[in-house]
Amino acid sequence: MKTLIFGLFVVAAPIDLKMTLSTLDLSGFNTLDDIEVAGKTVLVRCDMNVPVDKETKEIKELYKIEAHKRTLRELADRGAKVVVMSHQSRPGKKEFISLKAHSEALKTILDARVDFVDDIFGEKAQEAIKKLKEGEVLVLENLRFHEEENIKGTPEERANTDMVQNLSRLGDIYVCDAFACTHRASPSMVGFPHVMPSVVARLMERELATIKTINHEPKPPLGYVLGGLKLEETFLIMENAIRRNLADYLLLTGVPSIVFLKAKGYDIGEANEKFLEVNKYSEAHKTAGAILELAEDKVYIPVDLAVEDNGKRKEIDVDELPINLPIKDIGSKTIEEYTKIINSLGTVFANGPAGVFEKPDFSLGTLSVFKAMSSSPAYSVVGGGDTSAAVRKLGLNGFDHVSSGGGALLNLLAGKPAPALEVIASKRIPLP
Repeated sequence: MKTLIFGLFVVAAPIDLKMTLSTLDLSGFNTLDDIEVAGKTVLVRCDMNVPVDKETKEIKELYKIEAHKRTLRELADRGAKVVVMSHQSRPGKKEFISLKAHSEALKTILDARVDFVDDIFGEKAQEAIKKLKEGEVLVLENLRFHEEENIKGTPEERANTDMVQNLSRLGDIYVCDAFACTHRASPSMVGFPHVMPSVVARLMERELATIKTINHEPKPPLGYVLGGLKLEETFLIMENAIRRNLADYLLLTGVPSIVFLKAKGYDIGEANEKFLEVNKYSEAHKTAGAILELAEDKVYIPVDLAVEDNGKRKEIDVDELPINLPIKDIGSKTIEEYTKIINSLGTVFANGPAGVFEKPDFSLGTLSVFKAMSSSPAYSVVGGGDTSAAVRKLGLNGFDHVSSGGGALLNLLAGKPAPALEVIASKRIPLP
């Protein structure tokens, strides 16, 4: 296997950790089906990190809260005393707010009583947990309000934090449903499984089953549609798919397509070179070139592009490059070609918009590609984060799965380790 260099760091060095993509197996985890929860205090790690208006501090979208409905509803219906733990943003960000509003939203989503305590593991939180009755739900304060959630160290060291030690004494079972945080090694993700019986829940099960389908049991042919802005994950996903002989088609849009055009020898023009430089991608074409050496026959780049000319969409063939106008989308011929390919696939995964979809003139590529996916006979999966946000903003549906996790999903598809999954799968503490 070739090692690909991205900027100044190695992107795809061999990974010598236990829980990587190649070893991930849903059968390695205990689930809610394996435990009795009636009358027990259950600590549930959710990911309710939602978009928040930076000025008003109001929640703008409930998708990530709604994603936990099935797990929390089931636990309450089965008579558990449910303690919800989550974070919101991080220190220094304007979206770094209390979870009180989240608890109010959850009350509506569950159509049940949901209480909130402005404490994490202190006396107020402990008393509130002790008073919980069967079927009741309590939301603790934003975990990142306490510095311990942000500390570094081994899982064992994180298990020894006051937060984990205090809360674990009050809980009977730890339930992890925060798929979007599985690539993080915070105490709330890796600490509790070291000291408590631990299982994964319904959202996590769906996400892991989807990854297993794409990377272990895909219906051929398998195609990836890779766009957006972030290149590191794209390179890793591409190399992993090529190395494991998973990919039949790698369809590139967005920033990856610009970088691969450059790698193919096209002069992308001063405006686009400057864009890559600002985003520290000036040397990214070297990694793209190395990938092309591995599997050029599987990599598809646009045959035409949409550039912004005086604020308007203008389509050009790639043979018309260079042009000193910013590339903002794929063109109509590329859309037609990609649509035909997508309709021929058995499995298709997409991550990243095809262009600057926020601008109506440059949403055509994203809208068309995602529409093709949603209506195709293929098993279709859309990545989390900005990609799932784009799908929701464009009002698209019909996909087999829309992931709740951006970085976590990409990490697993790229063959990176998942610290939280590793420690849960270890089944360190037997189930009661």
